[in-house]
Amino acid sequence: MSLSASIAGLISITDMIAGKSYKYIKEARGASKEVKKLLEEITDLFGILNSLRLVASRYQDEAFDSTMQSQHIHTCHTLLEKIKDRLDKVDPSQVDETKSPFRQKASTLGRTLIWPFSSTETRVLIAEVANQKATLSLALAADGINALIESLSQQKAQREDITEIRENIRAQRAEQALALLSMFTTHP
Repeated sequence: MSLSASIAGLISITDMIAGKSYKYIKEARGASKEVKKLLEEITDLFGILNSLRLVASRYQDEAFDSTMQSQHIHTCHTLLEKIKDRLDKVDPSQVDETKSPFRQKASTLGRTLIWPFSSTETRVLIAEVANQKATLSLALAADGINALIESLSQQKAQREDITEIRENIRAQRAEQALALLSMFTTHP
C-alpha cells in the first residue's frame, strides 16, 4: 500500500475516534479532563496526518525518500485501532439485535454514559498519542527539510546550466564578431 493510502487510512480512523470522543464529551456531562485532553491530542494528530498526506501526495509520482517509515504508520495504526475498538464496544449506536427492545434501550443508555478507559488508561493513551504526534511531526519536518535541500540542489544545477548557456552564447557572439571583423578586413 502506498504511503498516501496508509496515511489516509490513519486519518479515517482518527476522524472516527474524534467523532466518538466528542460525542461522549457532549453527552456525558462532566467528562473528565483526561478525556478532553485525549480528544485534543487526537485532533492534533489528525492535523499532522493531514499535513503528512499532503506531503506524501505531492511527491507520490516523484523519486522522493520520505522519512516516514512503515513502522511509524504501523505503530500509529495499532494505537488508533485499539482506541477505536474500545470506543466501538460502548458506542450506543451499536445495537444488539438479539436483546429485547427494553434491554437494547437500557444497554444504549448505559453505554452512552460509560467511557471505555480507566483514568490511568486514558493518561497512558494521551502519552502514546502525544508520542505518535512527536514522531510524525519530526518525520514531517524532516521531509520538509529534505524537500527543501532537494529543491536547492536543483536550483544550483539550474544555475550552473544557465551559466554554461551564457558562456556558450558569449563564445558564439565572439566568434561571430571575429568572423564579421575578418570579413570586413579582408574585403575592403
